[in-house]
Amino acid sequence: YVYLPLVWNMGRGGRWSIVVATMSTFTLMGVWHGAGWNYLFMGVIFGFYICFGMWSKPWRDIISHRIGLDAVPMVKTVIQIVTTFCLTAIAWIFFRTTDLHQAFLVLGGLFTKWSTDAFSYLTCNSYCSFYILGISKKELAIIAISIVGMITYEYLRDAGITFPARFNSRPLRWSLYYAFILWILFFGYFVSKTFIYFQF
Repeated sequence: YVYLPLVWNMGRGGRWSIVVATMSTFTLMGVWHGAGWNYLFMGVIFGFYICFGMWSKPWRDIISHRIGLDAVPMVKTVIQIVTTFCLTAIAWIFFRTTDLHQAFLVLGGLFTKWSTDAFSYLTCNSYCSFYILGISKKELAIIAISIVGMITYEYLRDAGITFPARFNSRPLRWSLYYAFILWILFFGYFVSKTFIYFQF
């Protein structure tokens, strides 16, 4: 409703019409999430990511080829995933904080507040872990196992890796199905909570 009409109306602008349309769309997307400068800033950041990505793609392709990343696509894919995650997490700081001041405090802390105690929640008791992270070490382990499991499944599916026939037997498959269901029932989070977008 926003992007395509802008591109069509500024069709003669070439690449700049795409930049203006992209920045306008993502800026409005940020304001749609909430009436605050932090939300607007989040939209601008995402718009900048897209525009910079389009502009820098030829240069990134050249660099990737020259340093040999094209020869190891798995490593290149991992780097792309990690980069995307980090950039998105940085932009989401503006979504989760109450204002710009708090957002910049968090950003500054990412680069200045590191110490030997940064990962103390891994060795302290469950109460300490809950105080620092908001979750216990047991919950952290469950989340980590679940994420690794989902990533592994997606990788095997996308890579087209198949298991030997003996692993596709009905008893084994149904055992895995039931194990997955029990995992969700025992470790799922079913507490009623207001959906985050309802606050806007």
